[in-house]
Amino acid sequence: MRVKIEIPYHLLQLVDNHETVEVEGVTVRECLLKLARKYPAMAPEVFDINGEMAVIVLHADVSINEETIDTPVKDGDTLAIYPIIIGG
Repeated sequence: MRVKIEIPYHLLQLVDNHETVEVEGVTVRECLLKLARKYPAMAPEVFDINGEMAVIVLHADVSINEETIDTPVKDGDTLAIYPIIIGG
């Protein structure tokens, strides 16, 4: 399945300034892994050192977390990633 991943502004330089990146995958996890393989500089932005998600991911307006990262995707779906902001 071809899936678009929307890239946040502050990470555009890591993906050759593309606002969206297309990858192929059947789950959210696979799509994120393909993004990290296609653009290795994105790997530490998307996954922490334990291999867990280091970003917020929205799929069909639903927040994805570690328990739902294996959610299937359909051809033409869009994933949006956002940084996790800590503090106040």
